[in-house]
Amino acid sequence: MLDELDATKVVQVDLHGPCDFDRIASSETCVHRAVYKGTTAHAIIHTHSPYAVALSLIEREILKPIDSEGLIFMGDVPIVSGRFGTEDLAGNVSAALQNSKACIARGHGVFVAGENLDEAYTLACMVEHSSQVLYLVKAYQRVAEK
Repeated sequence: MLDELDATKVVQVDLHGPCDFDRIASSETCVHRAVYKGTTAHAIIHTHSPYAVALSLIEREILKPIDSEGLIFMGDVPIVSGRFGTEDLAGNVSAALQNSKACIARGHGVFVAGENLDEAYTLACMVEHSSQVLYLVKAYQRVAEK
């Protein structure tokens, strides 16, 4: 659970290539490596946030928050492509996180990069909150149009 995440629950893997801990760390270890190598991030969190995933299947390239917190603290969230656990996704996520605090892998989940786990956790929560607000507003607008 993200709210229980601390340094004792972090699996340390080799930054430069596969190691024995890869299989217990994450199926997205290659993505984490690419982000650490391609950005200044010190902490990366990946979630399977339901509203963000749903919107990644609806929106084309960017999730544009409409809530004030999302607009102020996060800004636009790129939606990237690539199959989970692949170098293609790793490159796309790393490139997106060079200029954004977060991105969403289409149909898969959120990746955020922060200075530390607390900042990354806050960003992951913000992406899901902004996604939920946007999803609910879009759903209301569809009902209101009928």
